[in-house]
Amino acid sequence: SIGTADANSIVWDVDPFGSRSLVWTTINDAASDADGGWNKTIKNLPGSNKPYMSVVYVRRNGSETTNLGEFYHGCDGNHTLNLNDTPNTNPYFIGLDVSNLPIDVWCVSIGFLQAYDDTQNGTAPPTINGVYRLDTGEQVSSTTVLKMKQNSTQQSQRVYHFYSTNTAANLSFSHPGFYTVDGNEPGLGELLA
Repeated sequence: SIGTADANSIVWDVDPFGSRSLVWTTINDAASDADGGWNKTIKNLPGSNKPYMSVVYVRRNGSETTNLGEFYHGCDGNHTLNLNDTPNTNPYFIGLDVSNLPIDVWCVSIGFLQAYDDTQNGTAPPTINGVYRLDTGEQVSSTTVLKMKQNSTQQSQRVYHFYSTNTAANLSFSHPGFYTVDGNEPGLGELLA
């Protein structure tokens, strides 16, 4: 987990699909630092010549409006490049001010890693990359498409709440996923259902 041990809580709550489920919730302190989240290593991937999709559901809780911090959804700096093949040591699909998320509405964040040998270089990015509201399907924000580093068979999912100084503000995370894009990955309709 990210932040101090008391910055993360796993609690029974209503998940993105209306079921009672365990949900990861951040617990802020007054310092402008890590407020909760995780780094999850994913090993034994089928190769850097495959594209991947990273997914996490996020909800902004309560009616707080100031000093809410940032929501980050990213991947591994040791195994990721920018689309122009330059290194990216701190790669994020999105860094979004929490105030841009709707209040008490689950959203899904969808990030893509292009295959290392894909020559499109972002000219034809996936059409579903972005952050979407589950209640309306509306896109809240786009996300950045990144690229696998050559010969990498490992990645990570990084999901954070950072820099909030409002102790009453928090985020919930649920149903993280990481998929090889091979036709079996969930589509936008399935992710929003």
